[in-house]
Amino acid sequence: GANLSDMVRGGIPVPDGFIICSCAYREAVEAGGASGAILDILARTDVTDAEQLNEASARIKGLIKALEIPAALRSEVVVAYNRLAGAESNLPLVAVRSSSTAEDLGAASCAGQQETFLNVRGEEALLEKVRDCWASLYNPQAIFYRRRHGFDESRVGIAVVVQRMVEPVKSGVLFTVHPVLKDRTAMMIEAVWGLGEGIVSGLITPDNYVISKRDGSLISQYVSVKTKMVVK
Repeated sequence: GANLSDMVRGGIPVPDGFIICSCAYREAVEAGGASGAILDILARTDVTDAEQLNEASARIKGLIKALEIPAALRSEVVVAYNRLAGAESNLPLVAVRSSSTAEDLGAASCAGQQETFLNVRGEEALLEKVRDCWASLYNPQAIFYRRRHGFDESRVGIAVVVQRMVEPVKSGVLFTVHPVLKDRTAMMIEAVWGLGEGIVSGLITPDNYVISKRDGSLISQYVSVKTKMVVK
């Protein structure tokens, strides 16, 4: 969420949207009396035991999905969502994206361990998916990863990014440092037809391009056989 805000300020064309900050998640959990129960469940869970881990995840996610979103927050989200419609007569389709406070850190990254929901339309559907994003902070793999990396669960939070859906012909992910070789002189682009969900979900093997940062020349390319695409 913070990175997207930086991109907007930098003039990069980013689909319009808004961010429900992590403090809103904490407020909802505190107001619903769930924070103590969450920490208690985690403290009693052996994350190396798959049955215990899955049971703890299901219990915590159930608590969060049952939360009543505070009235003031609910109102702000609805107003921000309706503002996205602008002059349109219909409410817009949006992507509801998780943004954990533990993502993209120097020593660890929880990116991809929480949920994103596409093609969401309507106020009630949006609020439901906001809760689902919050709950995904406690997916089994996310709990396991944080425990192994020594995260303080009392300080972990999650924001939610709400953005207008786009309908791209093709999408990609750009790594400004080669992610495998750690080569800072090379960039890597992975691309598919349709929405980028095809890449980040692992559904489609993307095309792969490695590009020199010195002069923009193409170092290597791999074009995969793509028989599927994700669409709006």
